[in-house]
Formats: sequence, structure tokens, C-alpha cells
Amino acid sequence: MHGSRKAISLLEVILALAILGGSMAVLGEIVRSGSRCASEAKALVYAQLHCDSIMAEITSGLRYPDPISGAQLELVDFEYNWLYTIEVQPTDRDGLLAVRVTVMENKAALDAPIQFSIVRWMVDPEYEAQLQEEWLLLLEELAAAAGSEEATP
Repeated sequence: MHGSRKAISLLEVILALAILGGSMAVLGEIVRSGSRCASEAKALVYAQLHCDSIMAEITSGLRYPDPISGAQLELVDFEYNWLYTIEVQPTDRDGLLAVRVTVMENKAALDAPIQFSIVRWMVDPEYEAQLQEEWLLLLEELAAAAGSEEATP
């Protein structure tokens, strides 16, 4: 019984299959985790794009910076359902507002919805309008003063 073996034993086959099964289970879990992380990253990118789009509408003047809470995002997105919130806070500087836009998935809080926020300081539109009125009045006064100086010989 000292010679070379011509076959593998049943125990070796079962052990090899157990190792293969265990490694397949681990690889399957890694793939599932990677897929879940990829879908979360995709949702976060969409949230960032929608958040940036709303902020661009506000800073460009297309949308007034009014506080809104939990409004439905009006777009056709079959994969996600988005809500957005706009918060407006005064800053310690006169005429500046801190505008926070938050976009979040509309699903239960237990499911850990994807959420993204942007905060941007911007000039208060009311303050800007007040400054423009003051400048126009000043220009009218200067024009009137210049016109009266030209009229006197």
C-alpha cells in the first residue's frame, strides 16, 4: 500500500465542493453589495443634479427664493420619486440670504432615503430692488442738478 494513488477520495471531493460553494457565496455577496452601492451612487448623482438645477433656477431669478417644504419634483423619472425643500435664512450680513436646497427620495425613513443639500449665499432680491430704487433716485437727482446748472448762465 505504499504506491501512488490513482484517484481522489470522496472526502476530498466533498471538501473541494464545500470550498467552492463557500467561495461562490462570498463572491455573490460581494457582487450584491457592489450592485447596491452602485445604485445608491446613481441615486445620489441624480439628487445632486436635481438639487443643482433648482439652485440654478433660484440664482438665475427664474424662481424666487421662497421657503418650500416637501414639494414634489415635477419631472418624469420612472426610477425615483423626488421631493425638495427650500430653506431661506438671513445671514449676519445685510442683504445676504443663505439658501439651502435639499432633494430627497420620497420613501419611508426606515429605508434610508437618498438626500443631498446645497447651501449658497445670495443677494436678497428685496434688498437688491431697494438698492436699485435708491440708485435711480440718486441718478434722477444728479440729472436734475446737472440740468439746472446748464440752464443758469
